[in-house]
Amino acid sequence: MKEFTKGYRFLLYYILILIGIGAWQLIDWYFGSEDPIWHLFFYVMLLPVISFGFGLIAGEKPYPWIYPFVSLFSTALMYILMANGGFCSPEGSIQISLPSFLGCAVAVAIRRIHARLTS
Repeated sequence: MKEFTKGYRFLLYYILILIGIGAWQLIDWYFGSEDPIWHLFFYVMLLPVISFGFGLIAGEKPYPWIYPFVSLFSTALMYILMANGGFCSPEGSIQISLPSFLGCAVAVAIRRIHARLTS
């Protein structure tokens, strides 16, 4: 049971980081440069790295293959609610969230392979 609650704690940290990045996007959109290319940096480079770290940390917890989908849908929701000043249509949300999904899935796979090789 302790391992299960630890996985939820990492999930909570991940969601809080996503909310912080989304708030940073909104603040930058309203008070900064309003450059959509700059905001793609978050989705193509920064969020996959954060999702990779989340997958490495939470990859051995119960039900590890749920975490890439959590990463996909939470990033898509963040994109819909906070990209382009909060007025983004959901059409491209899954495509823009795929790098986060892949980053987390690769990390979970690495973690599972490492666990099988060392046990």
